[in-house]
This record gives sequence, structure tokens and C-alpha cells, in this order.
Amino acid sequence: MNLKKKIFALPDSAGVYIFLDNQNKIIYVGKSVSVKKRVSSYFTNKNLGPKTNLLVKNIKDIKHI
Repeated sequence: MNLKKKIFALPDSAGVYIFLDNQNKIIYVGKSVSVKKRVSSYFTNKNLGPKTNLLVKNIKDIKHI
């Protein structure tokens, strides 16, 4: 499943999201009141800092709890 489909399938409720790289290693863990809105903001906001842009470029999979 590609990232767009995974983001669309995320719940619009509170939870924890996990970003993984291409080696399936955890590169970031976050929590949010709306997992779907928070995760999608990483891909729609163009004013992210250089550190966050690098993070987003390395996301290959997303999981949630």
C-alpha cells in the first residue's frame, strides 16, 4: 500500500503514529488528537524546517496505535 492510501486509512481519532524508513527502522514516533490530520500535515505543509523535510523524505511506511 502506498503512503497516500495509508494516510487516508488512518483514524481521525487520538493515537500514536510511527514513521519507518526503507529498512523498516523507526525514524519518528508522535502522538496526536487526530492521527490522520497530524500525519497528513507532514505531507501538505510546505513550510517545514530542513530537519523535518529530511524526515518526510525518508518515510517509507506509517503505522499507528
